[in-house]
Amino acid sequence: MFAEAARGSCDQGDRVGRDQRELLPLGSRIRVRLTLPPATALELAECLRHALAQAGNPRLMTDELITTLAEHAAGNHRILMTMANELLDAAIQSGARQLDEQLYLQTFAVPATPDRGRLRVPPVRPAPAVPQNA
Repeated sequence: MFAEAARGSCDQGDRVGRDQRELLPLGSRIRVRLTLPPATALELAECLRHALAQAGNPRLMTDELITTLAEHAAGNHRILMTMANELLDAAIQSGARQLDEQLYLQTFAVPATPDRGRLRVPPVRPAPAVPQNA
């Protein structure tokens, strides 16, 4: 419930609104806030390389994948690490020894649907003929 209230989900109706009001005092307890500007793709790539080196496997991801992840993380370190974690989970499930762009595409691909990208307009049906009484 906390995650829903924190992100402002309205799925639970009035209950979430009530819970959000109850969480207002939490903001007053946070004394220090650090607001960071969005990181550049280069900074994110270096962060990921550092994390891989500290984990003991700097060659776990290809350079192309690191660049792709850094460019798609929207300047956010948490998004970068979350995507990397999801790729690591996918690699473990598939038995891959190195994470590459192919795994990225398989993991984050949007399923194709027959009507995707098409404007869904119902067909125009002729109006029923109205008999005219003379």
